[in-house]
Amino acid sequence: MTLRRCVFRVCLAGTWLVSLQACSSAGRTENPSSSVVPSAQAVPRLDSERCAPSGAVPSREGFFHEVLFAAATARTPRFDDYTANSYHVRKLDVIRGLPAQANACGVRLRAALVLGPVGILWTYHVVALVQDGPNIRVNALVMPHARITGKGTGVVATQEALGLLQQIEKAPRVRSGLPTPISDDAEGDFSYQLLLARYDTEQPGYFHGEFSESSDDPGLRSLKDAVEALLGTAKIKTYR
Repeated sequence: MTLRRCVFRVCLAGTWLVSLQACSSAGRTENPSSSVVPSAQAVPRLDSERCAPSGAVPSREGFFHEVLFAAATARTPRFDDYTANSYHVRKLDVIRGLPAQANACGVRLRAALVLGPVGILWTYHVVALVQDGPNIRVNALVMPHARITGKGTGVVATQEALGLLQQIEKAPRVRSGLPTPISDDAEGDFSYQLLLARYDTEQPGYFHGEFSESSDDPGLRSLKDAVEALLGTAKIKTYR
């Protein structure tokens, strides 16, 4: 498959935000690691039907399903700020609830990243890293103002994926553990912008920190670069 390099960003009122964008066209051919099966990028092998919530009504469980699986569903466009029971992202709720849905689906969830709110539309980016054969599939979605506006996926070698996570963990503005005091209400959620959960150890590991897409602070710039590198692996767009 031929892909060209792209800037995974969208400009909202002068503020640069990371976005999901597939760029399939004539151009340079990507050379993935030999441990990655290129055909796996086109059609996810993970079985989403065995645990799909019934109906197309948006819900908490339905949102977690959207995060774990790359394909769009009849439910995807129905999430918004006005529909009853539609999901509003809270970082702590996502990292607590996502593993249970993954277990129900028989998916090995390696890590989850929740970034937001950022920008004038309180945008959230939610990323799930799941085992896909010998590799890791990165599924990502973007959700401004409680509406899913983009989904993407990609397969990377396991060591590459783990290396990208370590770049985030080691960024200067990221701290180990959960934020204190622990609060998953709106005020608590807005007090920091990034939460990373690692589920591939005996006990889950957590990292949190502040994030800015426009700061001149070197520490925040390095974190932004690390986050964009991870989001950039989900280059096959499945919904927009």
